Amino acid sequence: MAITSRLGIHYLWIDKLCIYQDSADDWRAAAGTMQDVYRNAFLNISALGAKNEDEGCFFDRDPRDIAPTIVRLQKTPDSEPQRFRFMLEKGYAWRSSFSRDPVADRGWVVQERLLSPRVLHFGKKQVFWECREQNACELHPETVYCYGDLRRTDDEDDVEVEAKPAKDEKPHLWKQLLNAPDRQLCHENAKDKDLEQLFLDWNSVIRFYASCSLTVPSDKLAAVSGLANDMKRALNTLRPYQSHRYFAGLWEDKLLDGTIWRVLSPAKRTKDYRAPSWSWASIDGVLEFRSDARDETKAIELATVREARTRYWGNLETGEIKGGFLKLMGPWFRMTACPQDEEPTYSNKNERTAAKFHMLEKAEVPPAITQIAFQARVYFDDLMDVIDEAFCFAIKGDHSDEGTFEASVLVLSQVDNSVDERWKRIGIVSCKFKSQEDARSYFEHFTQKEVVIV
Repeated sequence: MAITSRLGIHYLWIDKLCIYQDSADDWRAAAGTMQDVYRNAFLNISALGAKNEDEGCFFDRDPRDIAPTIVRLQKTPDSEPQRFRFMLEKGYAWRSSFSRDPVADRGWVVQERLLSPRVLHFGKKQVFWECREQNACELHPETVYCYGDLRRTDDEDDVEVEAKPAKDEKPHLWKQLLNAPDRQLCHENAKDKDLEQLFLDWNSVIRFYASCSLTVPSDKLAAVSGLANDMKRALNTLRPYQSHRYFAGLWEDKLLDGTIWRVLSPAKRTKDYRAPSWSWASIDGVLEFRSDARDETKAIELATVREARTRYWGNLETGEIKGGFLKLMGPWFRMTACPQDEEPTYSNKNERTAAKFHMLEKAEVPPAITQIAFQARVYFDDLMDVIDEAFCFAIKGDHSDEGTFEASVLVLSQVDNSVDERWKRIGIVSCKFKSQEDARSYFEHFTQKEVVIV
């Protein structure tokens, strides 16, 4: 109340007061309108430094904590002392201050920050500001983008130059967040740059969101429902005569691409059902999608989508779901991983090396994957998923940033006690070939099969 009164704002919306917290129906109905609430607000007030609702926005602070550290040094014994500022403090001190505050890593806050036109963060050490035009803080009231860059001049003195953020030539559906990775732009060869940029931005947001925490794990899809509705509206504006269905965090337009994600360290699959195994929403952990901004004109789809469905609660396509499946047709084979004691020293225990790919319905033996590809690395989703033998299904291949051709292969396990043959995802294999032709010809050895992944 004190903040809105000081700013001259007469209306205040507080979710805990405006949504019945003990009513699942009211909560689900409200979740479908979050994008309208936040996008049409004048300002979002963030109690960034509060551990709980009782702490509020104002904290006892020492101004010296955010004041720049100035030192006086002599360049030579005979020269006059000059004032210098610690470079890392200038470029990065505000980041540690922001990221250490409790609200910064909360999952629900991501869409609130992105959808709101302006956000005023009250941290424990300083106040931060986010909007489309500027990100700033008390330490850097002009802009937080002030990374130091040392360059040599003719007289060999070190001169500090402020690096300005690159001009954004493609409109952003949302804004750049203070603590999120810098935005990446789509590949110059993209056929439909506006559309490709939307999906690139979506993947970046989900990657950032996946690193955040949720008090209630079942909120995984609901906490980005507003963003998904906003994204759907943008897709309908760009391509009004196309279908843009949403499947548990993945988009119909890029369904195969959406399945190509991996965990950066062992993650946890939730005990209670929340999303199909092929969706990133089924996992709690830090994720990475396939390398961004690739040249899609040189990609090959090894699988085709036959059907996709999700069953959701109520009428909200972007909210919580009851179930779903993905039916694909593509190369099907068995994988043998290297024995644990023969593995290279990977940084994470969920990583293995694929030693062999085996045909299932053909007599001939395919060339050894170790002879064709110079890397076949397995990333299991959960430590409980790590096994020596598994079934695999090839999805897609494209050129990587390293100049190689990378094929993505899902690792599958059969669902126990299923009436019909159904499979669940347990990991992904990254196979790196010298060329597109090497990858294409290799996977042609394997039988095509229709699989249903749940």
